[in-house]
Amino acid sequence: MLKCKLCGIQIEVIPHDAILVGKLHRFVDGSFHLLRKLVPRSGPRPRKHKTNPDQEAPLLMEPTNPTPLTPRGLHASDVPEHVPAPVETPEDAVPVGESLMARAFRLKKVA
Repeated sequence: MLKCKLCGIQIEVIPHDAILVGKLHRFVDGSFHLLRKLVPRSGPRPRKHKTNPDQEAPLLMEPTNPTPLTPRGLHASDVPEHVPAPVETPEDAVPVGESLMARAFRLKKVA
């Protein structure tokens, strides 16, 4: 018993005048079918149980009141008060992610 995965028809045997085109069979009427053998199942498939491990696991510790975090993820006591100014780079320095060809064009415009 064969079943087409495209349209769902079931046939006993492939017709003798069908032409194999890749993995498809072209019948005389011009229709294409992707035929697969039907394999009888031995029984019902077992169902997978969807479980959420977070719901089943008990809390190990009670939540405490943590110190407030700054935008960078550091504690407020770890943040330096003076932030240094960004260092200017010379024109010859290669920016991150710049290809050699892009650098050549950039340096050609400067010169």
